[in-house]
Amino acid sequence: NSWGRTLNQQHTVPGVERLPTEIAFVGGGYIAMEFAHVAVRAGARVTILHRGPRVLEGFDPDLVSSLSDRTQELGIALHTGTTVEAIEKSGPKLVVHARREVKKTSFTCDLAVHAAGRVPDIDLDLERAHVEREEGRQSK
Repeated sequence: NSWGRTLNQQHTVPGVERLPTEIAFVGGGYIAMEFAHVAVRAGARVTILHRGPRVLEGFDPDLVSSLSDRTQELGIALHTGTTVEAIEKSGPKLVVHARREVKKTSFTCDLAVHAAGRVPDIDLDLERAHVEREEGRQSK
């Protein structure tokens, strides 16, 4: 079962055999947002835990604000400013221990997906092909 019952890297999720009931995504980038939207539309209860002040930090703030609102309207629990401190197995479930400032909280789930820190692989000698780019992103 490629969803597993432990912390998985995002590249293992596409071969899903059975959708877990409750999924926690650690990270608030485009990978987490994309898979969270797919999972909630397929019937899962979804939580996104992101350390930064807002999801999709490298994108237009106005568009992200609208997307964040829609994300929550779909039923996805969106927790920004939240640091995941530990994930432990508790019977058939996982317990995600997190902290927001000084307040500690925990979430149960069937699957925790590590989607934090995923960046595009653009080490393709773009300068040689005369492709201009911004720091870490392709721009033209």
